Amino acid sequence: MANGLTILIGLPVTALYFGFFTMSWVPRWLNLFSYPKTDRMKYLAATYLGIAIVIPLVYLGGEELRRSVPGFPYQLVLIPLAPLFFLAKYACLKAFRLV
Repeated sequence: MANGLTILIGLPVTALYFGFFTMSWVPRWLNLFSYPKTDRMKYLAATYLGIAIVIPLVYLGGEELRRSVPGFPYQLVLIPLAPLFFLAKYACLKAFRLV
């Protein structure tokens, strides 16, 4: 049941979250086409690196909570996903010197 509930709650929350932060970057993204191709590729790489950094952290945190706190609805771990992704993406953009 927990796996089904995780999918039912987690997928829409994750989709909304990624959609929200993608949309919040739309003005920059639209302006991105005036950049050289290498900068566009760096921006996309920063986005995917942000995703790759955050998803395992949230999964590990959820698993740890599930083991240590019986009955805890570890789907709540998805709540800090949005700010974590934003910070990871910003750090990657900073590393690529795009911000």
